Amino acid sequence: MARPKLVQIAQMANTTPSTISKVINGRPGVSQETRNRIDALLSRINYSKRPVRHPRSHTIMIVCRDLSQPWVPDLLKGAFRYASEHGMVVSITGRDIGNDVYIRAIERAHPVAVLFDNPYIPMEDRRVCDRLNIVYSVLSLDGRPAQESTEYRIDDWRTGFVAGQYLLHLGHRRIAVVCGPLTVPCNSARLDGFRAALQQEHCRLPQRWVSDTPGWMESGRAAALAFLSDPAPLRPTAIFSTSDTIALGVLVAAQQRGVAVPNELSVLGCDGIEAGKHAEPPLTTFCHPVARMVDEAFEQMGRQSVEENVSSSRAPSIFTYQTHMVERGSCASPPSHKSEIT
Repeated sequence: MARPKLVQIAQMANTTPSTISKVINGRPGVSQETRNRIDALLSRINYSKRPVRHPRSHTIMIVCRDLSQPWVPDLLKGAFRYASEHGMVVSITGRDIGNDVYIRAIERAHPVAVLFDNPYIPMEDRRVCDRLNIVYSVLSLDGRPAQESTEYRIDDWRTGFVAGQYLLHLGHRRIAVVCGPLTVPCNSARLDGFRAALQQEHCRLPQRWVSDTPGWMESGRAAALAFLSDPAPLRPTAIFSTSDTIALGVLVAAQQRGVAVPNELSVLGCDGIEAGKHAEPPLTTFCHPVARMVDEAFEQMGRQSVEENVSSSRAPSIFTYQTHMVERGSCASPPSHKSEIT
């Protein structure tokens, strides 16, 4: 079947060829309603723009779910690292600034590659990338799987397992866990890995010392206040938090209860956000190699983008990364009391 011309598509859409051209090339001057109608038509007739690499070959783009997330600086570090080595320009936008705004930002930037920091990519985003022949991948930091997209993720189960081994090696046996929402896969995987490490050493994790929270600093503080309300021989000597944000709340709770960290209580976080460096004491944690993940994602997409047609490129892949521990000042061996949990 012959490739339809703009005039023919305009007749089918009851509009002008110039309007069709604006939609295909991502230019402004078309209402959202008209743009959506033409996009739907282009999908029905399987029309895709012939790739033209040179106008957009110097831009890479990050699309964030929320530009205020603590990992955004690391996203930019990785993108700038790749861009500086390949003579590229970095563009960033966020869904939190409004649907029309960030979609138009993608169309105006016309990047060679887009990295989404959320595994859920709306169909409109996919259509824009496909129409403009843009390679895209997903950075999944919450453990949710991407749908039909190459993804870069953390081995959260192993992170939890190593966290459990670390606290056991320090001598802790009375250990509590404060989790973010267990409906989020990274939190449940970290908890499962942590349990496995304790079970391997026949160390019990009482259910009453596992708190499923919304994941905010205040929820971490509230959970830790409850854990630390018992007398010293009966309370935990260590608390593992599945995020640094929660761990910062645990540190506040320890201060409010008059429990010294790390002499009376070890606090272990996970994520490696910047704020943990400046806590009192500085937070021991597991850092995510976000910058390296972003750099390598763009490296992979850059190679893929030189192919003749993005839509016919290789099947999606999953790349898994390990966290690394950064020991600071919030963990130590437990105090010498030996009372058992009742």
